[in-house]
Amino acid sequence: MGAHGVRAARRPPISFVGQQAPGTGQRNIRPIRFRLPVRLGRNRPESRPQVRHECLRRLLSDLRATEASHLNYVACHTQSWEQAAVFQLERLAREGQVECYARNYRLEFTIPYELHDESRAYEPDFIVRMRNGGHVVLEIKGFPDPDADAKHQAARRWVEAVNNWGECGVWNFVVCRDPQGLENDLMQALTSGRQ
Repeated sequence: MGAHGVRAARRPPISFVGQQAPGTGQRNIRPIRFRLPVRLGRNRPESRPQVRHECLRRLLSDLRATEASHLNYVACHTQSWEQAAVFQLERLAREGQVECYARNYRLEFTIPYELHDESRAYEPDFIVRMRNGGHVVLEIKGFPDPDADAKHQAARRWVEAVNNWGECGVWNFVVCRDPQGLENDLMQALTSGRQ
């Protein structure tokens, strides 16, 4: 167990299957546990030498120092939305509502979904652990995305499956469309139970 009590070996599963819940007649989604192959960066544009320097320059200019994350810097790819979310998460940590968070940049936390019969992987923006022990998969949405509905539906199914499994605590999924209202979005999700 590392800093902030994070268990590196206990990652929630990313796929799920529906089963009949005993005695209820309702479908109960549970996760499927399997090991994913490690994705190597050779197909990513930043792995090509001519692009690597520019990617490194952009990454270094977009880093923000943090105290409440178990990573010492957070990569923000937008000039306002993600930076504002980091500011709010840091403030909520100082006020005792957020225990820790991580920007989901190259952490390989993805949620599978399908769109137009094509398998894809959704990478939410942040993973947040609240002081009450709840976890939040947080998406900061500043502009319309044609795939957003499919991604968000997959994230809600993932949260339902992990919560039904019960081995990784209680999880919620939050889409924040205004970082200034992030505190309200997080508190609403936690008080309403599973979202």
